[in-house]
Amino acid sequence: MTQSATSAVEWYRRAAATGRISAYSELGHAYASGFGVPMNPDLAFEYFGKAAQAGHAGAMLDLGRMYVAGFGVARDPRRAEAWFVKAAELGNANAMIELANLNRERLVPSATDAAALAWLERGATLESGRAKYVLGLALMEGVLAPVDLARAEALFSEAVKLEYAPAKARLIQIRTSGDEM
Repeated sequence: MTQSATSAVEWYRRAAATGRISAYSELGHAYASGFGVPMNPDLAFEYFGKAAQAGHAGAMLDLGRMYVAGFGVARDPRRAEAWFVKAAELGNANAMIELANLNRERLVPSATDAAALAWLERGATLESGRAKYVLGLALMEGVLAPVDLARAEALFSEAVKLEYAPAKARLIQIRTSGDEM
């Protein structure tokens, strides 16, 4: 652990002690990754939980991811879905992508391709390069919906404007492939 990482965690602790909700989320990340502290999934879950209960959409997303992976908690896609829905309702595009994945992979009882596509569509309406990119991939590859290269190209172009780097390669691929796709 570096001195700067340890220092950062100390600042997060101080900020959390004053009620800064985002500091709880940052402490969750520190304990989940071992940044400046020994990795501790239990403490990660605790800190993400405090931030999520206070309305922090990113922490809600992180709790959902812990439940999907079974990291520090029992694997539970239904609980993951509940946290992702809460984060999505607050406008978190990454939570919408996670909800699409839960549906596409049939990890929750009510899962459908239509629901997966609806979450991707909703995420792509936000200013999220990643959400636009993921929907573009689905349309480029004919996953969840028929192939629509024109729309995929438009989504990749929007994602590039939002500085989402992976979209640039896909945009080039579409523009140079012609009818090969």
